Amino acid sequence: MVNEMNRLCALAGLPLVILGLAAQADTIGTNRIGVNGSYSTGGEVQNPQGGFGAQGEFAINRNFGIELAVDQFSDDSTQDGIEITQDLTTIGLSMVFRGQFNQRFGGYGLIGLDYNMPNTHVTLDPGYYGPGWHASANLDDAFGGHFGGGLNLRLADHVELFLEYRYTALELKGDLTVTNGNYSYTDRVTGNNDFGLFKLGINVVF
Repeated sequence: MVNEMNRLCALAGLPLVILGLAAQADTIGTNRIGVNGSYSTGGEVQNPQGGFGAQGEFAINRNFGIELAVDQFSDDSTQDGIEITQDLTTIGLSMVFRGQFNQRFGGYGLIGLDYNMPNTHVTLDPGYYGPGWHASANLDDAFGGHFGGGLNLRLADHVELFLEYRYTALELKGDLTVTNGNYSYTDRVTGNNDFGLFKLGINVVF
């Protein structure tokens, strides 16, 4: 048990060590704006799918910046005759800590808050529940928190490629309504909706 805890602590501290070493290299702070493709995985994601997004970063200095990112992805799941499809748009504001290994290759870590807007569709299997049953979900927008890190490779003077993983902790609340003819029942539901996003993208740096 002690060895396992030591290993977990070492793994958790490894990104900080890498960033600390990278930060020793000299680099000029640059602003960034770009687009990305993403792949949702981790947390409560049931069926990983692709997504897309855009981001912009304002550099405070060579090792610190503020980023605004907007991403959209979808997830769906089926259990006990209930099919749930969800499109989620997340807007994140992050503190970014950067360092360079050399003139072309660098790394970064980030942490921040995000505002999440879910769009959820629920379908009930008539073969499981019988004919006439319908369901709908109206989930509230919610704030979450995220952390992550990535690597960036300078392709040209003003163009870079980046690979990033970002994990978001999120709890969603909303109303679930079930109807059949004149019958209608609504219940307030709460659930964890954590998710992770792998991002591969390109930035213009200036």
